[in-house]
Amino acid sequence: MVFKVNRRTETQIAADLRIIREYIRGSDLSVLTLRGCAQALGVSSNTIINRLTRAGTSWRACKDSERRWRLDGLMGRPGRRIPIGVMVTECGFMELGSFYRYFKAAKGESFSEWKAARPILANQSGG
Repeated sequence: MVFKVNRRTETQIAADLRIIREYIRGSDLSVLTLRGCAQALGVSSNTIINRLTRAGTSWRACKDSERRWRLDGLMGRPGRRIPIGVMVTECGFMELGSFYRYFKAAKGESFSEWKAARPILANQSGG
């Protein structure tokens, strides 16, 4: 039996990761799936998993990284009140409770604590 050895270079692995992350960045996170990404890129789900593993990451880690990037972008708008519904949707959550749990894990404080520390946001609905 002969096995085909796929030895991708560091440059190829970095390029694979960049392509996958660019796809995630341009997607609606609430409906983004591994299967959908694989289909859009013309490869199998296993290929995506293998390429991410070779790059030292995972599908969940890439998706969470994008969520953090979007959340940080929304939180970094000084003097602007961003409705909680916008934050939930932009970060790809379908339910408010899931967003609150994610926020606490990602930021180390609850959304209510974060909002209370910023008086301009005190009148924002939610949380």
